[in-house]
Amino acid sequence: MYKTITTMMLTFSLCVMLINTSYSAVLFENNFDSLQTWNPTGSDACWQNTVMIDGGSNSCKNKSPGPAPSVFNDYRLLTPQCSSIAPMHVGGAADIAALKSTAGFTPYNNVGKSYVHFYEPCMSSSGGWGSDGLLGVYLGKSAGNSELYVQAKVRFDPNWVWQNGSQLKLMHIAHFDENYNQGVLQAYEFFNYNLPDMVPGIYVNTLYYPEPQFYLHSSHADVGKTTASVVTTPPSHINISDGNWHTVKYHVKLNTAANLANGVKEMWLDGQLVASYTDVPWTGANTPTAAAYGFNRVIFGGNSSNIFGTADGRTQWYALDELVISTTDISTNYVIGGVSAAPAQVKNPLGTKL
Repeated sequence: MYKTITTMMLTFSLCVMLINTSYSAVLFENNFDSLQTWNPTGSDACWQNTVMIDGGSNSCKNKSPGPAPSVFNDYRLLTPQCSSIAPMHVGGAADIAALKSTAGFTPYNNVGKSYVHFYEPCMSSSGGWGSDGLLGVYLGKSAGNSELYVQAKVRFDPNWVWQNGSQLKLMHIAHFDENYNQGVLQAYEFFNYNLPDMVPGIYVNTLYYPEPQFYLHSSHADVGKTTASVVTTPPSHINISDGNWHTVKYHVKLNTAANLANGVKEMWLDGQLVASYTDVPWTGANTPTAAAYGFNRVIFGGNSSNIFGTADGRTQWYALDELVISTTDISTNYVIGGVSAAPAQVKNPLGTKL
């Protein structure tokens, strides 16, 4: 009997250890449900944490409407151009409906809250990149991580309209250079600073395929800061803008040595591999070491060049939920706070580096 009990206890302990090990790589997870409703207005950018960059005048506590939702580190917001509706919000169905009449918005699983991003027709119809809003997670002052996986649930307005040639950014997975202390706006500048950077998003080419395709835009950290865009057709004709919730997952991995083209960028849609590239030179010949340019920042949201017209003056939206950032792969059915999530002792809802 004693031997049986001892064996059971050892087995249980081993299982707990395995669970802890399995999910200890999760750096950030959040489903918005426990966060305050957040409806910013005006144009602003600020840091939640004064330890970051230019924490005086650009601290969120000195800005209106004040801090970003508590688990996030910063935000940037473009002034609304043709309505009082700012691009980015956190809320439930009733919260969002009170702001703007939407076509069937409900949070993931029809409960709690989601991040909702509005796109104004007057900005989009100009042909430029408009309706910009960014909500940031900073993984700590360090060289960063050589490898990251980022997963999210995404749902588009059921009546979403695309125009041929349009693009939309879903997020940034990047390196933030905290030594470049030139003001808060430079924290969002990924053309000349804070590289490498991958910008997962959607590209629409209705001349060849009537559904949105996906691009993995990469800015490399060296060699003239070159840009490479990859467009791919989704598997099994999955249409991400069909009004249903979909799961997107992205994977980045640094090259093992400067100027060696063996870095990785990948994307999955609803568990199906959409794109896989293993020859990305994230860091170049002038980079001291690849490790010095690790990934330590993820920004959700972004602007769009979608020219969808203004005939009905309708504002389009998409929603994000169930955000997970990890240094190891993430299961498609990962449930934040559920049985498949990390145990309490290794969960890190504040997004700080473990």
